[in-house]
Amino acid sequence: MASINRIIFKHGEDDFELWEGFSLSAEEKRQITEILSRHETGGCSVRGSKTDILEEIQYLNSNMYKKTVRFL
Repeated sequence: MASINRIIFKHGEDDFELWEGFSLSAEEKRQITEILSRHETGGCSVRGSKTDILEEIQYLNSNMYKKTVRFL
């Protein structure tokens, strides 16, 4: 079963915040799952190893990604 382990917020160009070490009640998990399910066809998600996820975050924050997105 999947669980929310960490949350990353992006505040600015190179300004991130990582939340971890918290626990959610069953009701909070249900609410978050409900919210995310309403957006499952928008944006994107990546599933893989910790390394895969870190590489994706680095790519999304890179100049190469920003240049690519501009031309799409």
